[in-house]
Amino acid sequence: MGWDSREEVLRLSLSAQPKNGNLFGHVLRTQKPLWIKHTVPPDLSPLMKPEVLALSGNSPFFLMPILAKGQSIGVVYADRTPSRRELDEESFSSFCFFCHQAGLCLSYISR
Repeated sequence: MGWDSREEVLRLSLSAQPKNGNLFGHVLRTQKPLWIKHTVPPDLSPLMKPEVLALSGNSPFFLMPILAKGQSIGVVYADRTPSRRELDEESFSSFCFFCHQAGLCLSYISR
């Protein structure tokens, strides 16, 4: 939703090696959500690869893994670039809840 009618395809390398990876691979490995604000924390800045910057347009965004049966099976990305609205704590909480519910549903249907 909200892809803004662009016909772009997102292609990212999700390296298993932390030093070669990007934020998406990091989220898959750590299985923890991220809220990247205007200033990227120093420990994560090496993971802001050109493909991530191209996607985000250097705007704040959320990332969270989808977990099914304890395994990372995908990552959900969300931003508000088209509307230029700020991200807030309530939105992050709702985003995390949505991603968690998606993982539960996928775990349930894979049984």
